Amino acid sequence: MYIPEIPRAARLCLSICSVKGRKGAKEEHCPLAWGNINLFDYTHTLVAGKMALNLWPVPHGLEDLLNPIGVTGSNPNKETPCLELEFDHFSSPVKFPVMSQVEEHANWNFSREHGFNYSHTGLSNRVARDNPLTDSDNEQLRQVCNRDPLSEITEQEKDFLWRHRYHCVNIPEILPKILLAVKWNSRDEVAQMYCLLKDWPAIKPEQAMELLDCNFPDPMIRDFAVKCLEKYLTDDKLSQYLIQLVQVLKYEQYLDNPLARFLLKKALTNQRIGHF
Repeated sequence: MYIPEIPRAARLCLSICSVKGRKGAKEEHCPLAWGNINLFDYTHTLVAGKMALNLWPVPHGLEDLLNPIGVTGSNPNKETPCLELEFDHFSSPVKFPVMSQVEEHANWNFSREHGFNYSHTGLSNRVARDNPLTDSDNEQLRQVCNRDPLSEITEQEKDFLWRHRYHCVNIPEILPKILLAVKWNSRDEVAQMYCLLKDWPAIKPEQAMELLDCNFPDPMIRDFAVKCLEKYLTDDKLSQYLIQLVQVLKYEQYLDNPLARFLLKKALTNQRIGHF
């Protein structure tokens, strides 16, 4: 993979499998152990050099060969199977770009596409104003927005959403849908989405919680979701969602994350939540 295109939340998923089946018959692959590694560590540095990865036992009911939503890192039980891995060495640490560099790339990319310089700050309002939607496009956006969160969106709808991404800021609740339309292995689209997220209005807690499931591992998205919870989720309502919020902690890349900090702060400042 081209290094500049590696997503911030990318992980390497591995497994050891057995192969069953007689000669000439269809082979059956059965996972024996699995492991995952974050390609960027908590300091935003790309993994490099040698490492040992102790694998995890296959959970009951796992049918796939890989377990991408499983925990990352080595199994503390050193009696488990171990893989010795070696990644490329670099002359200096390779870090994921900071937001100022992301904005610079997004501005350059937008200028290249449209033939003039444009800052991404407040860009959504300017583009929406200069290129108003037709009634049919506006209706289609509303239909996609109101669709059940569990229903899939087609590739054509993803293309449609991305083309009209700057107008989507005026429909904040459509955010989970447009995030599914982003090609996360394209730094151009990721940079534009990060900048768009800075202009995005806060969404309701129910929609913010949707951004905390396994479909949205990117730290920038999850941080935005937690900020929405901090803004709109009262302590009384938090009690209703506490179990679900604790459950989605397993999808976080690192132990220190905005969601964990949010829950700890609420537990320390509200006895009822702390003793839930």
